[in-house]
Amino acid sequence: MHEFTYTYDTLLKISGQTSERLRQDISRGDLIPESLASVAVWLADNGMPRLRAEMAKRLIPPVLGTTRRDLKANKELQAMASGLDIVLAIFQRDQQARRTRSKKISKGREGK
Repeated sequence: MHEFTYTYDTLLKISGQTSERLRQDISRGDLIPESLASVAVWLADNGMPRLRAEMAKRLIPPVLGTTRRDLKANKELQAMASGLDIVLAIFQRDQQARRTRSKKISKGREGK
């Protein structure tokens, strides 16, 4: 079995945080470097934007019970969009759908 390792420098590089911030989070117990799960959760909150977007892109669909769908845009535009843009677009589309459903429900109640 292969053992994987990372250092404080690795955490600083992928989080974009300062060494002072890293030390503070460790001393507060917000980050336990020996625990991969703790590091993953900390990076979800403190990682660089592209890393956080990639995490969200993979975590959100299963949590919401949705499947990944292409945006209704051409492939070139999709390739140019960052992961965060795609996640935000999905949330915006979902919010618009919720508002539409909520208006229909409200109109239905007014008719009674």
